[in-house]
Amino acid sequence: MVGTKNHVRSRFAGRGTNSRARRAATTGLVAALAVVTNACSSGGDEPDVSDEGQIDYACALADHVGADADISSWTLIGDDADEGARAVGSMACLVGASAGYVPDGHEDLAKAGQAIFKGLTTADVESMQQGLQDFTQQCAEVADSSDADVSAQGQLAYACALAGHLTDEHGAFDNWGSIGQEPAWHEAASVGALFGGLNGQVLPEHPELSQAGRELVAGTSRVNAGQLQAGLEDINAHCEDVEA
Repeated sequence: MVGTKNHVRSRFAGRGTNSRARRAATTGLVAALAVVTNACSSGGDEPDVSDEGQIDYACALADHVGADADISSWTLIGDDADEGARAVGSMACLVGASAGYVPDGHEDLAKAGQAIFKGLTTADVESMQQGLQDFTQQCAEVADSSDADVSAQGQLAYACALAGHLTDEHGAFDNWGSIGQEPAWHEAASVGALFGGLNGQVLPEHPELSQAGRELVAGTSRVNAGQLQAGLEDINAHCEDVEA
């Protein structure tokens, strides 16, 4: 994503085929997904990555950021981006904004997520601010986010669990439906966003996962199996280093 950094003090404290090539890429993607399931499922209570669980987690992120957060004071893009910028991008992806998907029964929440996603990818702070307020208001009516772990480590663990969910629920890339109809697309982008891939952020302790996140976000936007495969293979290699 290309944009201008908005370097101001944060309110948070640390706070891109032929059929043969396509089949080969698909096979590799399935293999990568299959191993991700094992790599990201060790120990502890598993995060809820069901459809409704993703809504709940998005709302937990919204609560973590706060409806009154001053987005104009954030650095939105790059290594110095605020924690809140990554969080709002992730919650927008989780409700389908990265792929034009609208979760059943959550039309208003999806609309708010689209405003946030558009704002982040175009540096439109006003759109983000209104989207955050609308998102939080909708969450108060539809979600139960009380038990979600939205700590920095919790977000990484959730991303790894969601990556594993892709193969369990959606299988091979060739079986994925169209963007806007198939949830696998925005789920892949959500994994990427949680690793900083949407706003170009590199997490200091997990740079490999951040790079993999960029591949997933790019692969989703370009409908590129090769990039999706590469991103998921890297997740397989590094997710086991993320402690739940």
